[in-house]
Amino acid sequence: AQRSRPYLVPLLDGLVGACTAALVSRSLSDRAAPTRQLSIAGVLMATVALTFVLPSDPDPLTVPAGLLWTFRLLSLGTLLLLWVGLSATYGLLVLRARRTAG
Repeated sequence: AQRSRPYLVPLLDGLVGACTAALVSRSLSDRAAPTRQLSIAGVLMATVALTFVLPSDPDPLTVPAGLLWTFRLLSLGTLLLLWVGLSATYGLLVLRARRTAG
């Protein structure tokens, strides 16, 4: 539980921030778009600020910096590949649906 808490608290913070932004958007639906968008941006900025205020990890980092940098780059590449694959698949499915519908 001690090691899970620093992981779960920012996730819950983001979830609460997203839900709050959705509620603000619904409650301001009768207002002009710029007012609604600025309000939502304020809620999301407060969420990010709250996440930065949370305490950092107390465990010292004992991994070599080069290994950590390589891991981060490979992780970013994996995320890029995932989203490109998902987007391409979604695009192909949309094209297929349009052909069968029209």
